[in-house]
Amino acid sequence: MTYRREKDALGEVQVPKDVYYGSFTKRALDNFNLSTQRASDYFRKAIGSVKKSACLANTEMGLISKENSKAILTALDEFIEGRFSNEYNLDIFQAGAGTPFNMNCNEIVANRANELLGAEKGTYKYVHPNNHVNMGQSSNDTIPTAIRIANLWYFERELKPALMQLINSLRSKAKDGAGVLKVGRTHMQDAVPMTFEQEFNAMARMLEKSLDFAAYCSKSMHELGLGGTAIGSGITTPPEYKDLVVKHLREVTGLEDLYISEDTIEMTQSCDALGIFSSGLRAIANDWIKICGDLKILNMGPLTGVSEIELPEVEPGSSIMPGKVNPSVVEAVRLLVMIMLYSWECKVVSFS
Repeated sequence: MTYRREKDALGEVQVPKDVYYGSFTKRALDNFNLSTQRASDYFRKAIGSVKKSACLANTEMGLISKENSKAILTALDEFIEGRFSNEYNLDIFQAGAGTPFNMNCNEIVANRANELLGAEKGTYKYVHPNNHVNMGQSSNDTIPTAIRIANLWYFERELKPALMQLINSLRSKAKDGAGVLKVGRTHMQDAVPMTFEQEFNAMARMLEKSLDFAAYCSKSMHELGLGGTAIGSGITTPPEYKDLVVKHLREVTGLEDLYISEDTIEMTQSCDALGIFSSGLRAIANDWIKICGDLKILNMGPLTGVSEIELPEVEPGSSIMPGKVNPSVVEAVRLLVMIMLYSWECKVVSFS
């Protein structure tokens, strides 16, 4: 492998000659090999969208030349589309503030822009990662903004539709059980009569309420600290930058309710919005755990248990008991949700 030499504040770094990332990313790759987890495509597209909005705002203010702006925007569109995904693959466990994530994007876009302008990668002859791609920004405001956008996209595009499909399935099962009497239970003991329609409608309703709550909680992530830069004071940004960048960000992301906080210093210090959204996700997760447990109990048997419903038989349930079938799907879902809820919630909230 051949290398090019780049210099930074710490000295000289050897970077593979053909890659688009630079010295900062190379150091991060060497320093942070802590897990197999990488940021999602949603996060990559979100950070690219933030950079694109910043470039449009800076160009509108006349701070970036039209020629450089065109090259940067072309590179950013390619970055968002996934052309450089194999080079945007840092470990999610890294330096505080996500600075390696921020600089990884800056370097890729700068090198591609320079290439489009006729310069070699690593020279930064026309476009610099910090001075141009990162203009008016800091990791302290771009990364939290990208996290919010990634989660808003994921919630609207994947989680919400999937939950609606589940809710509709439960409603359909409720109709199938209309008029079919069964026993209701309290404390796992026989209580009073109810119908299967009532039971499955109750499951659907609890998910509807938790989904509504999660949607309400997601509104907290529309408030952004973008333009606050290093500590939220807005140092290095012109007064009109915040209004311009959020205008372009709404257009680029399709999220019309985004707005800049009146107190970007507080926004730089606080991650409360992620905690609020997390509470919405926990409500959904708790419902899933309860429903999966109920389905397992209702399916229990088939000869000596409750056996009021029959879950689909998807695989043999035992290595030594022929004919035994387990509630494998609901067990897998319950396990997955519990892991997400109790162990890896940080990944769900931060990087979708």
